[in-house]
Amino acid sequence: AAVGIVDGDRRYCVAPIVAGARTGRVQFWAAGVNCCGADGTKFACDEVGSKYAHSGLVFLDYGKRADWLEMFRRAASEAGASHGAVPAKDALFVSWVEDPEVAQQAFWSEGVRFLVGTSLTYLGASAIIGSMLHFGGRARAAKSKLESRTAL
Repeated sequence: AAVGIVDGDRRYCVAPIVAGARTGRVQFWAAGVNCCGADGTKFACDEVGSKYAHSGLVFLDYGKRADWLEMFRRAASEAGASHGAVPAKDALFVSWVEDPEVAQQAFWSEGVRFLVGTSLTYLGASAIIGSMLHFGGRARAAKSKLESRTAL
């Protein structure tokens, strides 16, 4: 019983991860953005349709997707109200994946690219500012030295 709620231009979708057709408190929820129908049906987030997907990456309450977590909680509460699949107080929302090692490698690569990019940006900015300070200060000092010589 998937549910999707809209906030702005995004639809936050959740579906309970349960064995069989049981209801009650649900600890794990598959979640995603813009991957379910207008009424919450046709849940197709990440690799949920793959028969080889048996792992999930947990959405954490920090980072660039932290604001999504609150929306997933709201959607899960709505699922509980309409379908009887009540989310547990400490429910986990996961992005369904086939191979968590491939997903981990993608996050690692993104982190390395960020590190290299910011380091190069810092190096460039430092070189420009250092050059400006070095040559800018030297030009003023040379000009004032020249003016003091010509004044004599």
